Amino acid sequence: MFKFSRIASVLIGASLLAAPMIGHSAGKPGEITPAASVNLTGGSSTTWNVIDNGGTDNGLPSGGACNAGAQASMSDAQTPSKSDAFDYGMMYWVNNAPVGGALTQSGNTVTFASQTISGLTVSLRYTALATDPVARSYLSLSNATGAAISVPVTYVTNMGSDSNTQFLSTSSGDTTVGTNDKWVISADSTTSPSDPVNTTVLFSGTPAVTPSTVSTTVFSCAATPGVLATYNVTVPAGGTIAIANFQRIDDSIAAANAAASSFDNLTSTSPLLAGLSPSEVSAIRNIGVEPPAQVPAGNSATWIALAALLAALAGFATRRRVRA
Repeated sequence: MFKFSRIASVLIGASLLAAPMIGHSAGKPGEITPAASVNLTGGSSTTWNVIDNGGTDNGLPSGGACNAGAQASMSDAQTPSKSDAFDYGMMYWVNNAPVGGALTQSGNTVTFASQTISGLTVSLRYTALATDPVARSYLSLSNATGAAISVPVTYVTNMGSDSNTQFLSTSSGDTTVGTNDKWVISADSTTSPSDPVNTTVLFSGTPAVTPSTVSTTVFSCAATPGVLATYNVTVPAGGTIAIANFQRIDDSIAAANAAASSFDNLTSTSPLLAGLSPSEVSAIRNIGVEPPAQVPAGNSATWIALAALLAALAGFATRRRVRA
């Protein structure tokens, strides 16, 4: 879908002609040329385009339009055969303040410089996972004060499918997106999507925090369809908590449906949590991580030997009783 040109966007684009255009084709008027951008390579040969100068013209997650600023954004993502997954995705607001910062890249992870919002040290990073066509966001909130701080955290993704966006399925089994939905699948067609099929993950398992509100109307970037979820969190005095979200892109609706259940209940050994330390995982409030299946230590030979020993001891005790 072609985006409508806006004077501010044109002026910004003209001033940054030296920067490479990523995330959308140059034929889409109104696109913003990133001041700083990187491409991450993820599983299934997906590409994830990250910028640190996204934003909205009203500074809020809805009611305004995409515009240049200093906000972190997954500006777009592609599979090998489909592009235009997002029109600015995986964006956060803390207490309605946009989360951003200059980006730095290390491998398939981008980290944004920390900032202070509402008395909290806020830091964000994106990781393109190697095992799946999935990008993970990890928003950390640290409180160095002597009192707990409560804030709303809003997660927003505007879909590249624009006004053709259709919500095809949810974790609750219907097509209505609600606060009870762990994940949502959307596309620009119910049968033959031309853009990537999006899976947006809002929570997993039985976590401490789930979205208090969810909407499918976000800021405008050619159109307003997307997913907006707000989490009400409390950061304890001297403590750190985190919110983590996932975006998956697929070429087909069938592939998205087949993979969706993998987000339902994550264990601590899930590849979706790869690269996070145990303390980082335990800090996540919207993912109730289940412990891995308990397997007794030792190999099968050890247990066979132990069983034989116990049997021998039982036989010895029986013989003693018979002789007595």
